[in-house]
Amino acid sequence: MLIPSAYFGSIDYFSHLWRNASSLHDEDPSHYTFIDEDENYCKQTFRSRCRILTANGVQMLTVPVIHTHERARMKDILVSTHHDWQHQHWTALVSAYGKSPFFEFYEDDLRPIFLRQWKYLLDLNNATTEVAIRMLNLCNILPEMVSPLVEKRTYYQTHRQMIGSQSDLSILDLLFNMGNESVFYL
Repeated sequence: MLIPSAYFGSIDYFSHLWRNASSLHDEDPSHYTFIDEDENYCKQTFRSRCRILTANGVQMLTVPVIHTHERARMKDILVSTHHDWQHQHWTALVSAYGKSPFFEFYEDDLRPIFLRQWKYLLDLNNATTEVAIRMLNLCNILPEMVSPLVEKRTYYQTHRQMIGSQSDLSILDLLFNMGNESVFYL
């Protein structure tokens, strides 16, 4: 199965990966889930954006990209170096989640992503997906623990009392607020 690349994908994105994690133990490669590197890049989507919850509401974090033509493939999209987006994104995360229960627990895993200069968006997205999988500890938990018919559940959100419960947020929101229990929400 092919799935699109995502910059700190949503909780639903990782829930989909989790439900298909059993394919890692399957010997038939047609059952595996792969990131689609050859898909056409779609502007203004989760391929270069993620949503976080701040004290003022939902904030979109966007990676500035360079693409030369309308039908550019995902693997050819360059990250723009004309913006200080890494610093802006890190500052936004610290401001939004610095006081959340698990931010300090994951801070050292995430910080290197924002210190590195990325050439290709696909490489950045793969790195964000890999670090989230490590932080969720998805590789070490049997997928059979979660029913494939999981209903949407709410979880603790730092700014919920001021803003209300929000959905379709980045996996970072779940991790910073639920820590090791995040996998049970998936």
